[in-house]
Amino acid sequence: MANQAELRERFNPDGSSLRNHQLRMLEMLKYIDGVCKKHNISYWLSSGTLLGAVRHGGFIPWDDDLDIEMLRKDYLKLVKVLGREIDSKYALQTHKTDTHYLYPFGKLRDLHSVIKETHDADIFYKYKGVYVGTEVCQKASKAERQGCFGERQAEKRKADCPEVVFLVGQIFLDSSLVMGKYS
Repeated sequence: MANQAELRERFNPDGSSLRNHQLRMLEMLKYIDGVCKKHNISYWLSSGTLLGAVRHGGFIPWDDDLDIEMLRKDYLKLVKVLGREIDSKYALQTHKTDTHYLYPFGKLRDLHSVIKETHDADIFYKYKGVYVGTEVCQKASKAERQGCFGERQAEKRKADCPEVVFLVGQIFLDSSLVMGKYS
C-alpha cells in the first residue's frame, strides 16, 4: 500500500487544482474555527473530512470537500454571528441569503473562486465559490433512540459523541505535523 506522501503526490501534488482547492478549504476551516472559538460555538469534523484527519493526518488525498457538523443551537448561533461579522472574503449561503439555494444547511462560500457542483441547480446560486458545508444535528430523545435501536441498545448509545469527534478535529487543526503539511 502506498504511503501518505505517495498518495498525495499521485492525487494532489503541490500546485494542482485539487491541492489549491484543499488549501482554500483549510483556510476557511481555520476562519470558522476562530469564529467558533471566539463565540463559544461547538462543531466537529464529519464524513470524509473526519476520516481524512484520522487516516491521512489531513485531507483524504483525492477529497474535494470539507464537512463540519454542529448541534442546531450552535448552527443558529453561527448563522447569527456570521450575519453580523463575516469576513469580506466569504459569504454565508442559506435560503435567506440565496433564494435558489437548495440545501437545508448552510455553506460558508469563498467569494474569490468559482466551482461547479455535481448537479445543475447551482447555475442559479448567488454564491458559487469553494465552500465548507455545515450539517446540523439534533440530539435524539430517549424515545427516538429506542425507536431506532430498541430499549437495550438505546441505553448503550446514549453517550454523546461530538466531544470525541471534536478532539479529532483539533488534531487536524492543531497538529504541527498537519499544519506543516497544509500551511
